[in-house]
Amino acid sequence: MVRNILAYFSIHPVVDFVGSLLCGLLPTLYAAGFDVRDDLLHFYHTHQTKLMFQGIPVVILWSIFLAAAIQLHIYSLYFAWSLLRAWKQRAAELRLHKVA
Repeated sequence: MVRNILAYFSIHPVVDFVGSLLCGLLPTLYAAGFDVRDDLLHFYHTHQTKLMFQGIPVVILWSIFLAAAIQLHIYSLYFAWSLLRAWKQRAAELRLHKVA
């Protein structure tokens, strides 16, 4: 079993980060910035909404969901980057010990 192949990590993080940004974070930010913002401002000023779910305005539920989704995607990117740095550092240390 091959572990920690550095050549694999040189291209895979770029694809992973771009994919996470394009398919995860950007649609979530778009929904929070354009779709929900108008409804949330309307609800804030008038305290009236068209859609309710179990007595709770749907726009509030969407706002809570989008806040959690944005945090999830940002933490996912942060931890992936941290893990990649740790793996690269470990691989560099192993190469130094093999040379010496």
